Amino acid sequence: MAGGAAPGASKNAALLYFIKAFVGPGCLSLPLAFQNAGLELGLVTLLTLAVGVTLNLRTLVLCKRYYNTNDAPPTPGGRVHKTTTYADVAERALGKYGRMLVEVLVHIVQLGVCAVYFDFFGENMRALLPRKEREHIGVRLLALCIFPVYGSLALLKSVKGLAKFAALANALIFLAIGIVLFSAAAAMRQDASTSRQYAVAKPATLPLFFGTVVYSFEGVCNMLPVENALRHADDVWPILYGGMSVVVACYATVGAFCYAAWPDVQSGSITAEIASHDHASSLEAAGPVVANVCTVVAVIFTFPIQLFPSMELLEASFFFRERKRRRRHLVSTEDGVELRRPSYVKKHSDVHSADDVGNPMHAADDECAGDDELDEVKTSSPVVKRPSVTPLLETPDTSTPETPTSTNPLTKDEAKSDPEFDNLVDVELAKRREPANTEVGEPVSPRAVPEATAKRKVMTWPRVFFRLGVVLGTFLAAVAVPDLGALIALLGALTGSILSLIAPALINRKCPREKGGWECVADGMTILIGVIGGTLGTYQAFLNVVNGGDISE
Repeated sequence: MAGGAAPGASKNAALLYFIKAFVGPGCLSLPLAFQNAGLELGLVTLLTLAVGVTLNLRTLVLCKRYYNTNDAPPTPGGRVHKTTTYADVAERALGKYGRMLVEVLVHIVQLGVCAVYFDFFGENMRALLPRKEREHIGVRLLALCIFPVYGSLALLKSVKGLAKFAALANALIFLAIGIVLFSAAAAMRQDASTSRQYAVAKPATLPLFFGTVVYSFEGVCNMLPVENALRHADDVWPILYGGMSVVVACYATVGAFCYAAWPDVQSGSITAEIASHDHASSLEAAGPVVANVCTVVAVIFTFPIQLFPSMELLEASFFFRERKRRRRHLVSTEDGVELRRPSYVKKHSDVHSADDVGNPMHAADDECAGDDELDEVKTSSPVVKRPSVTPLLETPDTSTPETPTSTNPLTKDEAKSDPEFDNLVDVELAKRREPANTEVGEPVSPRAVPEATAKRKVMTWPRVFFRLGVVLGTFLAAVAVPDLGALIALLGALTGSILSLIAPALINRKCPREKGGWECVADGMTILIGVIGGTLGTYQAFLNVVNGGDISE
């Protein structure tokens, strides 16, 4: 396959990533969702939502392909932007405000999941304590205990080194789910003669079920990155339909099976629920305890990976906007090297999930937001690719002029930029000068420039305080809503209903591609379900928070 094979991810790798994006810690909250809906009504509602989300994912792929075959009008600078992300599709269909809405909601989801991880840690750790200690130690105190750990992880310069830990976290989540299902089967077998009092339907609290399930569908933003990375574009359809079938089967099994085994579940994490039960023997308790520990470790490793995409984009807005506008770049041309300004700054328009680290779906981003390679730059010579700084510094060239200059010299004000980049420019120009008393044709050994210098990312005090402030904000949100189930339902109903149901259907209505008659009915039903479910789910989840987790009265 070498040489002739098309680049991109294989179908199996993409399918695995797709499933992994949907099956995470949120899956452990589904038994509580079924407790709010009842067994049979919950299964019917889950299947209905899954069909709607699957159709919307199909819609995003088709609309993205339509907009790519019908390019957007060029910008005033002459550039044509490709449609590659959810936010790009929203902008083409709904305008700039549609893009802003999607980006804001994705940020809220990412940071909201980080707040959920505080409560996940608190509830699971509290379940491991002796029963007497649980009465005196609450979820808020345990969330405060993990704050220094989360804060320290937020100060990492990059999460690329955590790729192995991200894979470990995913494995631990699947292990925890397996242990939970095994424990549920054991519980049902032991009490087979006992009549279990689980409800068939609970319409009054169905909106809470809606919010929790839609929260679990947070992987919708990963559909287009998966499609972009595929080696063969047509493989997206078996991945979509096959992957969603596996995801729905997993949701139904975990939610319905665990609810049938433990109808009185009250915790937003089923691992915390079963670990807090009294067990006949220590051997019987070992499985739930192991599942609980797996969940705690997985949440700790996943937190920085979930936090960094949104945090770095927010950080760029506060600290790097001026630098991105004033930055100079080394550009390779036919005549040598020019110092030129970028005609535009590449914009990260979408935020991916925690699983983006170490997966084949996304190209590696640069360390610092705004430092990405720009694709092309228009010069007087033919359009050429703009290289990154490091490879250019490491390439010796003794045939270039002594003082390469641009056809449009930089003014004094324009020449201002960050000192670190100026040093790199000086090193490059000094290295390219032909040394005195050197015979023509004699090779000149270039001065080594460490790659780390070009990629160095200084952690200044303002950035430290900013990152800690972001973590503090997620902590305060978790403290304000210590009930894990209520927080998940609120986050899902408030944001997931728009991202997973309403926005894709609106995009499909505005997209001028050819559509079947059934799509109008499907989009209308999806929007109606999203609006009603999101509104009632947000209202009930808010009441749940105010009433301390009980809205039955």
